[in-house]
Amino acid sequence: MKKQLCALALGVGMAVTASMALAAPLVGTFTGSASGLGLDLQGNFQYALTMNSGAAGVQVGDATFTDAHATSGAVLTHQNYSSVALASYTGSAADQSLGQIMQQQVWSTAGATPEVTLTLGNLVAGQTYRVQLLFAESCCSRGFDIYQDGALMVDDFSASALVGINNTVESAVFSNEFIAASNSVFFRFGGTAAAFGDNNPILNAATLESLDVLEAE
Repeated sequence: MKKQLCALALGVGMAVTASMALAAPLVGTFTGSASGLGLDLQGNFQYALTMNSGAAGVQVGDATFTDAHATSGAVLTHQNYSSVALASYTGSAADQSLGQIMQQQVWSTAGATPEVTLTLGNLVAGQTYRVQLLFAESCCSRGFDIYQDGALMVDDFSASALVGINNTVESAVFSNEFIAASNSVFFRFGGTAAAFGDNNPILNAATLESLDVLEAE
């Protein structure tokens, strides 16, 4: 395991204010990249981020994933990163690519600085977006909270409770549709989940899709 702190400049004048969720956030699982298997990888993706630099440039569906540590407009903070079991999901070529995208995760010690956080910039206030945060558990009975723009989205989120540990055919996903209140959105992972022995937050991958279709003039 290696220590790493990554922060990429978002630009002058960027502010984070509370975005408006359109419905209750969803927590679930996915077993592949195709429609109906738990993920939405079709559409207009402003961000598709992997923690695995070796998977930068890999395309799955309409999403071409980039290195989260080197993507303009994204700010990722964390203490550590580690490899996880290589997933094959259904075994299709697209799902083997998805496994590469999920093969590395970032994490921080619970309560330590820096926490695991992700800020996505270059949004348009008033537009509608869908975020997907992807998790694979390779270690522990782990739980933590997920916050978006300071608001608690999920209390005691646990990939291990959803799919177990070292599951190579199923992983966990948090999804939320929201209206951007400003030109950025901020996610924080942390807090105390007393039911779990490990509260160190993790993150494997993330996508941000624009759901607004501009009308032709």
